Amino acid sequence: MCPVIEKYILNEYINTQTGKPVKIGTDIKKEINTKLRKIIRLHTRGISLAHADILWMKEELLKELSEG
Repeated sequence: MCPVIEKYILNEYINTQTGKPVKIGTDIKKEINTKLRKIIRLHTRGISLAHADILWMKEELLKELSEG
């Protein structure tokens, strides 16, 4: 898991068997967001479950977005 902004997403994920883009349902999106927010809160408190420095990455991406 790591923060990302749209600029760094090059392609949609394509199912190799059907050749169609993989869509994620709203319920799954909510579940993923809930779990990721919890991981970020834990990371902020010093409990790191991610291998990357996600807080630094988040701040850098927010700076990039604010700069235009």
